[in-house]
Amino acid sequence: MPMPDEAQPLHIPSTPHNLDWLPACKWSSSEVSCETSFTVPADFPFFAGHFEGNPLVPAYVQATWMLAAARRLQPSTTATFRQVKWLQPIRPGANLLLRATRTEASVEASVSSEGATVARATIILS
Repeated sequence: MPMPDEAQPLHIPSTPHNLDWLPACKWSSSEVSCETSFTVPADFPFFAGHFEGNPLVPAYVQATWMLAAARRLQPSTTATFRQVKWLQPIRPGANLLLRATRTEASVEASVSSEGATVARATIILS
């Protein structure tokens, strides 16, 4: 069994959790970074059951968004999330900026709303 501090691969299949559901999503990118902005629709299907009367974008969905951005910079089949932080909840109608920047050994990804970081991750792609 791996030690708790060891990074474990997280395999995320291509599903509607990624940004395919957002046809108007336009990316600005270079060799080392990319970003896009969008508004989370009130009828976003992953609000169902998460949570009744107090909808939040699930952490898993946020992770797949950050992974989708990272894979725009470096296509891969395996992703290891070295560190993930969820700092604030994302609610219906939130205006988001999704950004990824390639470093020498990883991709730093983040989701921001109104200038504040709401989630961030360090992702190793292989």
